[in-house]
Amino acid sequence: MDLKEVWLIDYARTAFSRSRGKQPERDVFGEIRGDELLAELLVKFFDEKLADKGIKKGDINEVSVGVAAGVLENWSYGGRIPLFLAGFPVEVPSFSLDRQCGSAGSGMHIGIMELMTGNSKVVLSTGFEHMTRVRGVGTNPNLKMMDKDSKFYHP
Repeated sequence: MDLKEVWLIDYARTAFSRSRGKQPERDVFGEIRGDELLAELLVKFFDEKLADKGIKKGDINEVSVGVAAGVLENWSYGGRIPLFLAGFPVEVPSFSLDRQCGSAGSGMHIGIMELMTGNSKVVLSTGFEHMTRVRGVGTNPNLKMMDKDSKFYHP
C-alpha cells in the first residue's frame, strides 16, 4: 500500500486561562461551557480561515474531539454536540477520545492515518477541556493497583 502525502492546511486555538474551580468568576472563560467555546472557535475558523481555501463544513470526512474529562458538561456525545452547536451537517461523522493531556493530538494522529491510507480526504482534529466548570467531580478511581496488599498490585 502506498501512503498518501498529508498536509496540515490550517490551525486555530482559543486562549486558555487558569482553572479556578473555587472562584469561577476569576476565570475569563468561567461563564461559557467548553463545548460552546469549541463551537464558537469552529464557526470562526470556517468562516474566516477556511472559506478562502474552499473548505466547507460538509467537506469534512471525519472529526475527532479530544477531551480528557468527558463527563457532565464536557460529555460531547461522541463529539457530536460541539458540531451541532457549530452548524455542521448531521452527516459529518465524529468521535471523541480520551488520551489524558494528549487527546486532540491523538485525534490528529488518527486523522493523519485516515488521510494517508485514503480513507478520508479532509479531517478535522479538535479538543476541549473546561476544568473550572468540570473539575473531575464524580470521579472515583480504582487505586487498588497502588496498594501493595491488593491482588491487583503489580510492581
